[in-house]
Amino acid sequence: MNHEKGMSDAEWAFFKSFVAERQARRGRPPQDHRRVLDGVFWVAQNDRKWRDLPAHYGNWGSVHRQFKRWSEAGLWQDLETALNDTLACCEGNCPVDAHAVAIPCDVLSGEREAIKAKIASARTVARRRRGVVASH
Repeated sequence: MNHEKGMSDAEWAFFKSFVAERQARRGRPPQDHRRVLDGVFWVAQNDRKWRDLPAHYGNWGSVHRQFKRWSEAGLWQDLETALNDTLACCEGNCPVDAHAVAIPCDVLSGEREAIKAKIASARTVARRRRGVVASH
């Protein structure tokens, strides 16, 4: 799949270990976590309904179900903590109980704002009632 309009390879390097650990409890396992996460970020950053999700991200119902699983598992908070810990480690102030990600600091510093924005947008959707937004 072409991810040109989705997250960068550096962003995916940060996210992938977190989403790969959170497998579906039942049903078929997701075939492409990157595509699903790109779909979540598309909904969040475009302030759209799940049903508006373009088909190339996968079935909107499947993407939404995975988003709910990740939200219930605390993924967005875990990502925010890991990003902050990793940035602190890059600056030489690594917390004792750090949840740092093995990604080169120069790569992470270049993607920091994009990663923060994606996490923040997903957390906003997770806080919405049933993950639904106003119609467009």
